Amino acid sequence: MTLYKSEKMTNTNKQETIGTDSVTISLQPTNENRTLISIENVSTAGQVISIAFGDSAVSGSGRVLYPGGFHSESTDSGFECSQEKITAISSAIGGLLAIHERRE
Repeated sequence: MTLYKSEKMTNTNKQETIGTDSVTISLQPTNENRTLISIENVSTAGQVISIAFGDSAVSGSGRVLYPGGFHSESTDSGFECSQEKITAISSAIGGLLAIHERRE
């Protein structure tokens, strides 16, 4: 995981291995706001990964990311990013997500 922190923002880059149980990939912000979140399915064995905001992820529902698929939210585009915890689950063991997050 790469972490960059300035006085006003924190940037995090990480990879998360996702299995067949729902796991939290980003905690709900407490003292800062999420201003960007980018989540990409970089799995190489065909795993399909589902992500959920605020609840436990359920395979095949929520935002479903096929290999190479991504989900992105950014206040730079005038969109209000979700401030809820983010969870993920994979259709098979060994799913892999690349995650970039900015908080201010």
